Amino acid sequence: MKGDICRALIDCNNWDYEDLDHCLADQECIGFGDLEAELAAGWIEYDAEAAARCHERFLADPCGFGSFLFVPTIHVILLICEDVVTGLQSEGEDCAWPTDCTEGLHCSRTDSCPGTCQPFVGEGEACTNDGEMTCDPSLRCRGDTCQRRFSAGDSCDDTNRSDCFNDGFWCDVNAGVCRERVGEGATCETFGPECQTGLRCIGLPFDPGTCAPESGDGEPCYDFIDCQDGLTCDRSMPGELGSCVPRGAIGEACTGGVDCGAGLRCLDGACAARAGLGEECRVAFGATPCADGFLCDGSVCVHARYPGDTCDDDMSLCANSLCRSGTCVPRGALGAACASDDECASRTCEDAVCADRVVCL
Repeated sequence: MKGDICRALIDCNNWDYEDLDHCLADQECIGFGDLEAELAAGWIEYDAEAAARCHERFLADPCGFGSFLFVPTIHVILLICEDVVTGLQSEGEDCAWPTDCTEGLHCSRTDSCPGTCQPFVGEGEACTNDGEMTCDPSLRCRGDTCQRRFSAGDSCDDTNRSDCFNDGFWCDVNAGVCRERVGEGATCETFGPECQTGLRCIGLPFDPGTCAPESGDGEPCYDFIDCQDGLTCDRSMPGELGSCVPRGAIGEACTGGVDCGAGLRCLDGACAARAGLGEECRVAFGATPCADGFLCDGSVCVHARYPGDTCDDDMSLCANSLCRSGTCVPRGALGAACASDDECASRTCEDAVCADRVVCL
């Protein structure tokens, strides 16, 4: 599993690893210990064939497999890989994760561990979003009460428009009604939520737009996000739509980084190579990135160093590793001594030892 996670981190999220081996040394299979304990206790049944099918699905589209803000735990992945594990715990029996319980039950637990398998909460009953009282999957917890999900024609307003949207519709606030999303070619409100997934509302602000896929070279746009990858929006006439054009090469005019091609930045109104050694950089949103082989130390670009490289000067920074006695070394594995979370591959240091952050059993 670590190999798949690393492939996604490197290929899809641009994490700064020298190679696959570097990533493998810097990651842990978070939650795997619990999974082994659940299997040993007979709480779950594992289907190797289903796991192989899920792995094939990942290999077919690693970057579309799932969207994660953080490195996912094994139990998060199992929620995407349906049928890999089957819960065997009955009502009232111990559980650690939702996958431990039989169909129709959820694992009721907050800070306590383990929890117990309990029936899902029904419509109109009290609920929480912390795992203690979970609504039936056909319902949604709103205002501490399980309520049915939105359907076309239901009433909505500013207070619940996001719930209407999350349930696959859009809230027409003026009419107070949750409506079906519209398809390609339909009229929409620019920047509005009316269009179906995969479509954008392309048009000028405050004017009706049209639901359409991302625009290709020469097709209309209002902003760069209307254009396909590798293109930006050339909108030179105020009050008119522009057209998508290829992003600029070195020396071509720009107003921001989105106007320049991959690996370039906008510097003094022209596309330029990314910052090199000692040049100014930023790590916040809208950052000025460093060129390949360099990292931003918060103010200037310095040499990127990896496990085994020296790091004994002010112009070097260990990438996803630690500088110890002048050499970059991998973060500690589970059980290694530590003084802070950053010293551990699991990113969790407890009682001076690198630990799995989601251990229950």
